[in-house]
Amino acid sequence: MGAAADIEGLMVRSQFMREAMIKSQTISDNMITILSSFDHRLSTLEAAMRPTQAHTSLSLFASIFSWSKLV
Repeated sequence: MGAAADIEGLMVRSQFMREAMIKSQTISDNMITILSSFDHRLSTLEAAMRPTQAHTSLSLFASIFSWSKLV
């Protein structure tokens, strides 16, 4: 009787661990999906901002250069 109870206990623990691993894998997969989506949207935003950043940098450089000629 003791061995059968031990085996039953191990089977219950094994099933619990299997379910926990599946739940953990599901959470990991969902986080990967969320982070991949965020990365894609951030890359899109960065690409859209590049022309603005380049224009702003050139304008700033031009204003500094013009100001230094006046001094």
